[in-house]
Amino acid sequence: MFLIRTRDGAAVEEHVFRPGELAWHEREALEEVGGRQWSTWEAFGLAFMGGSARAKRAAAWVIARRERPDLAFDLFTVGDGEDLVVIYEDGEAAALRASIEALDGVTADERRALLASVEGSHPVAEAVPAAAPKSRRGGTATPRKTAARKRSA
Repeated sequence: MFLIRTRDGAAVEEHVFRPGELAWHEREALEEVGGRQWSTWEAFGLAFMGGSARAKRAAAWVIARRERPDLAFDLFTVGDGEDLVVIYEDGEAAALRASIEALDGVTADERRALLASVEGSHPVAEAVPAAAPKSRRGGTATPRKTAARKRSA
């Protein structure tokens, strides 16, 4: 999936975010910054899929720390007029829907909310190249068709 920082609706940073490929210390860092919202890796995933602003900021922070390891979470902010947008790669949204359907321990309302998050707030990217150059922020910058960007706004 792609995690895109926008400013006034225009993309300013784009990163590939693959939770399953994070290093163990990055997963632990995500657990530590969960505050009252999550305390486990699995709970972070639910918060992220559910659209939690803190979870999206935490994901972007982990990527930023690859170049700036001493960056504190509290100093990594999303400013006025900015947003963090998630765009799923081809096939990823379908896999997430299947995972959500198979979740144990969630209520029907929670399941509906998670499915709605995948369907509504996170558009799916159209032609995404398999390999992309590194961005300045430590993620992977990836060009995308204009149509996919318009849907994310």
